[in-house]
Amino acid sequence: METMIFIGVLLFVYVFSVRIDSKRVRPLEFMRIPVAHRGLYSKDQRVPENSLAAFQSAVDHRVAIELDVQCSADLVPFVFHDDGLKRMCGVDGILETMKSEEIKPLCLRDTEETIPTFAEALKLVDGKVPLWIEIKTTKRVSLVVERIVGLLEDYHGEYSICSFDPYVLYELKKKHPTILRGIIVEYAMRNKKIKFKNRVILSLSLMNCLIRPDYQSYDVRYRYCPTYQVNRWLGAFGALWAIGSKGQHKKIKKQCDTAIFEHYLP
Repeated sequence: METMIFIGVLLFVYVFSVRIDSKRVRPLEFMRIPVAHRGLYSKDQRVPENSLAAFQSAVDHRVAIELDVQCSADLVPFVFHDDGLKRMCGVDGILETMKSEEIKPLCLRDTEETIPTFAEALKLVDGKVPLWIEIKTTKRVSLVVERIVGLLEDYHGEYSICSFDPYVLYELKKKHPTILRGIIVEYAMRNKKIKFKNRVILSLSLMNCLIRPDYQSYDVRYRYCPTYQVNRWLGAFGALWAIGSKGQHKKIKKQCDTAIFEHYLP
């Protein structure tokens, strides 16, 4: 009997820790619009990911846009996914350690598209489609969050902010509680750069009790994670990423409220 009580208490604590209350998100139709992962870019990168061309294509096709935002050394928010510039720009360097004037001339792959500032992306989209704004993990949490949110003060479109980093979301909860916030989750146990206890915490979203996200966005390969399934059962809003084909989209449609897709049109 004592063992059963102990297990019951553990389960209660676990559910309390990971529970997501989606009452703010559920009534919002714009959150259900399919989301173009890093904009509507092409698989061969002729239309590069996170480029103004990819965002314009998403606007033209009336789909929402997921974009990645991080700040340069002088705290200018840029739209760029990787920490390093090698894959997309062919040069060595870490975006966070470079000044904005060093970043602006760099082209994306073999195109004339450059790394857009967040301000440029907002100006192009101009509220025409919803934005899912992912703030990348950073050690300058407070400064970066304030710079990004500052640019959104005069933006009149629909958006939410999401992150893998619970500290980013906690900062949002403290300083800007009215902004919709979502936790992004992948299977962190493989990431040996992170301490083991932190891998467990991230993989199971055990900091949800502190950040109280409005929704969850999971790697589609990790959709059977207990936390995702428990929250779905409790009515939480869920997105899955990155869906790579219409066939895969059809298979997972009932397992989420919206899909973050790439390389096809849903």
